[in-house]
Amino acid sequence: MTRFLAIGLLILAASPLGCSSNAAAVEGSIPELVDYLKDGDEPTRALADALRDEYELVRQRAAEALAAIGPEAKPAVSGLVVALRDGVPQVREAVKAALRSIDPVGAARHGA
Repeated sequence: MTRFLAIGLLILAASPLGCSSNAAAVEGSIPELVDYLKDGDEPTRALADALRDEYELVRQRAAEALAAIGPEAKPAVSGLVVALRDGVPQVREAVKAALRSIDPVGAARHGA
């Protein structure tokens, strides 16, 4: 599986189409997808890009995935800081949790 496919599957699970049985199957495999994505910077960058998606569930799921990746997702911190201003409270809470997971000291500086 390529990293881009794994990222796509992760985002599909959060998309508005997530009510389908295929998306439900993807939802059940999210922990494995996150583990797969922990290696390398490109998945982190792709998830950081997803923080700007038009769909709030995609933005929220991207932040949750970054939180699950933890300190290895440090390249996404600048995107997460910008996402602290998201207009959707659930997205902002997921972003705060991601910042605390990735960089607790930095998160405190940004009020997360």
